[in-house]
Amino acid sequence: MEDNIEKQIEKQAANLANASNNTRNELHSVIDKVADKVPAATDRLSTGAHNSVDKVADKVSSLSERLSSKGEQLSASYKRLADSSHRMAETGRGYVRKSPAISVLVAMAAGYAVSKLIGSRKH
Repeated sequence: MEDNIEKQIEKQAANLANASNNTRNELHSVIDKVADKVPAATDRLSTGAHNSVDKVADKVSSLSERLSSKGEQLSASYKRLADSSHRMAETGRGYVRKSPAISVLVAMAAGYAVSKLIGSRKH
């Protein structure tokens, strides 16, 4: 499951990066077409527009990279949690096998305590 999540995050990060690059190229093309049709005074405006598009695209690329990095961190955390849960379950099973009578008594005491807590809230 964690591999699937990591792959989905990487896929979405790649899609975001591709969309950013495609959008950047399309916007540059539109800016150039507009600049060709308007007097030379627009050079300054088109340069500013190009710079703005580049800044936004760079921010989106940075976001895409951070998303990919966070996805990898999330996947690693999930793997550690799954391993830890598995070890804890094995430890619990070993304890129950080793001391079944004590395990039953502990379970009964816990059930009794929970029933008292729940019962006291009904009043």
